[in-house]
Amino acid sequence: MTFLEIPLITKSSILNECKFPWINEVKEIVGFEPIFIGCSLTKGCANNCSYCWIKYKYEKKNFRNWGPKSGAFHKIEFCKNALDLLVKELPFLPSNAVIIASNMTDPFPDIFFESPTYFQIFKQWLQLLRNNWVLFITKNAKIFRYLDFFNPERHIIGLSITGRLSSKEKEKYEPNSSRHLARIVTLSKAKKLGHKIFASIEPPLKPTPEIIQDLINYNLDSATMVCGLANYELETLWSAKDYIRFYDETILLKEKYDLKLSWKTDALNQIDAWKAKEDLTK
Repeated sequence: MTFLEIPLITKSSILNECKFPWINEVKEIVGFEPIFIGCSLTKGCANNCSYCWIKYKYEKKNFRNWGPKSGAFHKIEFCKNALDLLVKELPFLPSNAVIIASNMTDPFPDIFFESPTYFQIFKQWLQLLRNNWVLFITKNAKIFRYLDFFNPERHIIGLSITGRLSSKEKEKYEPNSSRHLARIVTLSKAKKLGHKIFASIEPPLKPTPEIIQDLINYNLDSATMVCGLANYELETLWSAKDYIRFYDETILLKEKYDLKLSWKTDALNQIDAWKAKEDLTK
């Protein structure tokens, strides 16, 4: 696939302040109160996950300005002036900025590693971000081969970890993402290279304690782990009793292994509400 085979777009800005739920966890990693800045080089996301909330809003709520002109969120478009914009905008970031790559898409589409042209863009992008705090969140384990291009002093390597899926389950939920254990191995290599590592356990497509145990088994107990709930597309996946059990079991694991593990605030609030309701029925 060549540069011209992907639809190209032009943006007026590439760095924009955004809201993210992990402020306390990121603060503990970087040592200061962060302002989150989103950075997306593409529109759309090739992972094509069935539960993606942005895909839901784009394809079902018709928020067309959020996605590509193609009409399908998994057909990505690339910002052709992304690097030029970064050169202009990076010097004006506040000193407590932490860039989230990416807040709207997976930052590492396969095209970065399949096309010589895009691979050069990938390397130039990381070089431009070298002196900035960046939290990368991806499901693409192919960065395993290129972790030397990241700066372990400032770049936090984050993988979205959803659990061991059968081939049928993977095709249903996240057809174009890397497999669970490949993501785990990528985190493991990042740790060995001295990177700060982050695991976003959301949505849990398998029981949360099972996912955390996989991280522990691969010596990733030092990773910052944040757990969340499945969204409206997966409402029937787990019951309230499941989540209460998951929460209680993850807290036991946290205490046993001294993990840097937390649950998102909205998830905690929902679990507390379920627990209160369960208490009332006893």
